[in-house]
Amino acid sequence: MLDSINENSKEDLLLFEEFKQTVLIEGNSFFNKKIKIFSEKNFSTFEDRYIKNYISDKNYSFLEKIDLQTSNTTDSFKHLFANYLWLYNYFFSSIRNHRYYKVGRTLEAKIKDVSFLLGKDLNENFFPKYGFANCGISYTHNKYEEVCVIHIFMKKLFENKDLIYKEELEKEIKLINVKNELEFYRGKEYKKAGIKAILLFLLFPNKYEPIVSYTDKNMIVDCFLEDKSDDVDKDILEIRKKFDIKTSFYTDDLLYKWNKNKQLSTVIKNKFKLGMFQDSASARLKKFIPYDEDYLGKLAKDKCQNGLLAEELVFNTYFKEFIDKKGVVLQPILQKLIDIKYIEFEDENYNKLMKKSTKDICHFSKNINAFAPFDIICPIDGKVFFVEVKSFKNSREIFFSYSELKFAFENIENYFVVIVTNNSLYKIDNLNDALFQIYNELLELKSGIGFLEIETIKIKLDVI
Repeated sequence: MLDSINENSKEDLLLFEEFKQTVLIEGNSFFNKKIKIFSEKNFSTFEDRYIKNYISDKNYSFLEKIDLQTSNTTDSFKHLFANYLWLYNYFFSSIRNHRYYKVGRTLEAKIKDVSFLLGKDLNENFFPKYGFANCGISYTHNKYEEVCVIHIFMKKLFENKDLIYKEELEKEIKLINVKNELEFYRGKEYKKAGIKAILLFLLFPNKYEPIVSYTDKNMIVDCFLEDKSDDVDKDILEIRKKFDIKTSFYTDDLLYKWNKNKQLSTVIKNKFKLGMFQDSASARLKKFIPYDEDYLGKLAKDKCQNGLLAEELVFNTYFKEFIDKKGVVLQPILQKLIDIKYIEFEDENYNKLMKKSTKDICHFSKNINAFAPFDIICPIDGKVFFVEVKSFKNSREIFFSYSELKFAFENIENYFVVIVTNNSLYKIDNLNDALFQIYNELLELKSGIGFLEIETIKIKLDVI
């Protein structure tokens, strides 16, 4: 709903209207209106380069992959791809130090993506200065899938030039299915793409919310309605009318009502003791500071001992119950380790694991590999999770190595941190968002300063 967005964000809506006219209606590049980007050849090239010849190697950054995939292509095709990236980045909040915003993607990062692809510096006036939302981990982490949805959306407009003016566009967006519509698509089944929610809001602002997260939408409906339909957006519209709600669902008074249980993830709900936090942003970060090895060495002995005790406490309290039957637990763990290329089937490490007890394997860093970027691996309700245990006594400081941050970033949907202090266990839901953002910023720092090496990051927790 238009009335619910921040005044600053309304300026960005005017920019989208320009994009809609230039790109979605006229089929030209937003960055050079003389360049026609909607063509059968360009759409075919995208599917050949980005989908059929997808680069899965995690050693390449997204921009490095794009550089390889767009090499020796026409300016027209590069402009098509640049407009895809503009639309993907458009909704991310870009401003700092605002109570209702978390930085999803900075203005500089948005400009960098497109400028890199086009090989020239672009004026910041082409880009939204404020944005709308953090967009969440799923949208950020599944960039490949989201861009594929954008491609299908753009291609539909090319094939049916009147579609942009028709009400059936709403249905067409909802029905986009990357798995069925792209022959060589290699991503996951992705029916609830965040870009669908974004497009529905931008094109039908009086019927849809500026909310990317389907989890948040369902939690809002669960809070306000007893009789739900199978259409969460229709239910939210009913909630607005029924309770005469005209502000954002993220304002303090409304957020507390529907978001008060969100700190605990559903898979471990009611298992961890959780403090009652007044600040809904559960892990507010002080500026993260690199520490050298000499400083860390002074703390190493005590921290090592405390860490082992904390891991044992977490494991015995919450995960021991899942390993009663070796056959039930061991196979999904081994398969997950193979999937992330931590081991290979029947290689030396695989065979070593087969000789270990299930408990030893689950308590991975203690019994298998002390340098692993996670402490515990265990299936919960059919999904295998990596658990990192952090502890402190009085400092409220926890430390992450660069390799731990990288691992968290790459496995964010199967990863969480448990914090131990004074024999109490905490899981801070927003911490995953923070780790994801820190790693993204580190990548940008390292790409801009080639000699930069950061080994350890300290995070100060203000709320436990």
